[in-house]
Amino acid sequence: MRNCKGFTLVELLIVVVVLAVLAAVVVPQFSDASTQARTANVKSQLITLQGVFDRAVLEMGGRYVSHSHPGHWHPLIGRHIKAPPVNAAWQGAGAGNTLEMTGTAGVRGTASAAWLWNHVDMQICASYFHEANGQITSVATD
Repeated sequence: MRNCKGFTLVELLIVVVVLAVLAAVVVPQFSDASTQARTANVKSQLITLQGVFDRAVLEMGGRYVSHSHPGHWHPLIGRHIKAPPVNAAWQGAGAGNTLEMTGTAGVRGTASAAWLWNHVDMQICASYFHEANGQITSVATD
């Protein structure tokens, strides 16, 4: 009888199969947790930013005005926010902190900017996020 030290091929295969089964269970849960965290982040930012814009609108006499940088965060930085927020749902090119303004009622997102301020509806919206159902989407607008 041989006295060999080491593992047999069958033992190694069993270990690999057990690890594969564990990975198959854990990976989808991790993916779902990541999406849930991104969704919660965008929801929280929208609530905060809506309050920031509401205060800024009151201070600016009833409308958000960005004279020096149209469509940018400039009037809010320093007084209301430290830096432009990053949209966790952003799937477009470039930085996820860009802001666009629109005067078209009902518009809720854009493929050209991470955030959209609708000064007709007085609403801040996150592109690639459906505010009504609170879900990240694959299209920029609701």
